[in-house]
Amino acid sequence: TGDNLAMATVVAAGGVVTTVTITDPGAGYSVGNVLTGSITGCTFTWTVSAITAPVGSFSDSVGTHFQIVYPAAGIDARALGVKFDWTQSGGDAAATDNFNNLQYGAYYAAALLGGSSLDVGAGQGGKILFPRGQSAMYCGSNGASPLIIPTGVTFQGHGAYVSGIKPCDAWAVSQNYLELCNPNSHLACFSASFRDMFLYSTFNHDLGSSSATSLSAIHSNNCQQEDCGIYDAVVYPGACRRGITFEIGYGGASLIHAIDNVEVKGGYESPQCGGAGAGGGVDILSFGTTQITVDKLTIGGLSPSLGPRDIGMVVTGGFVDINQFYTENVISPLTVSISGGLANGMVRLHGTDAGASCGWLAALTSSNTAGNFLIGGPMATNGCSSGIVQNGQSGGTNMTTPQIADKTFSP
Repeated sequence: TGDNLAMATVVAAGGVVTTVTITDPGAGYSVGNVLTGSITGCTFTWTVSAITAPVGSFSDSVGTHFQIVYPAAGIDARALGVKFDWTQSGGDAAATDNFNNLQYGAYYAAALLGGSSLDVGAGQGGKILFPRGQSAMYCGSNGASPLIIPTGVTFQGHGAYVSGIKPCDAWAVSQNYLELCNPNSHLACFSASFRDMFLYSTFNHDLGSSSATSLSAIHSNNCQQEDCGIYDAVVYPGACRRGITFEIGYGGASLIHAIDNVEVKGGYESPQCGGAGAGGGVDILSFGTTQITVDKLTIGGLSPSLGPRDIGMVVTGGFVDINQFYTENVISPLTVSISGGLANGMVRLHGTDAGASCGWLAALTSSNTAGNFLIGGPMATNGCSSGIVQNGQSGGTNMTTPQIADKTFSP
């Protein structure tokens, strides 16, 4: 368990473990270490027999072990062997696959130091620094596993349009591009972040795929506390994926500043995505009782002739405070659909308008809980042809024109 420890798929038959397949390598292991695990009805040990392609250490010809000393400001990704050689003209074929170096480097940064756990004097995490200029491409086995930023680790660039990473064009329609925190741990994760850089997928990636609409460029199911999120960044999700998704909220009630000064760019309408729509630019789905702050979010679809994106932001659970929100070439900028009462979530939106292609700026579905949505000025109808709020709640009335006063829809 945990973000810095190894994870594996274990198969047992007749009370005997038959195979152990490492799925996440973790960090801090040496040959001969004995790992202990358990599955239903079976406790087992597994001995580390080899360390494959370490990126933060090496052994010389006589077996002496050398370890990179982590710099105080963070470690340059190039010191981990990451090559920033993807270009538009050369494409994936001319670029290095950096998946292992990025992933193993992230686990190296996440290694727990100085104690058995956090809150007893131990430290965990660190910054991996991305240089100005070209992008680093990553692929692995064509996206068989997502790239994971573990607990306490920050991917840090020089600016939203300056430093970047790119999933390969062959990335499978079965995995998200990037995970904030290990999605398999089902434990609370702190301080995993993506800052001052971009994640780029080509605009036509996954075009025509309805399966892609349930996947995301950046995803987390367990971000909790201490700025676990995306900041000063640009996300290009491709044709039909969601841009950013926070869901489930493993770890319980908490407080996260999930998004700040972020732009999501790209996405088509449902006819180009197998009829399923391009997913939300940002989705917050049943995130429990966590308080979630979203500041300065822009979602931009492609031009009307190429798209535009169907869906901007969708909230189905969680307590979400949205401050400054703008969309362009998005048909439905915000949809709120939280059923089951106020205990399941509330949304507050203020400082918002939308540009071209907008119908209703915000929509409340028929199953949404009355009284859980508040909108406040400043706001503008701008490019929204229908108005500000489409109230689909039983007995509800629409809000067609802007107003400066806060308004709660009950019904």
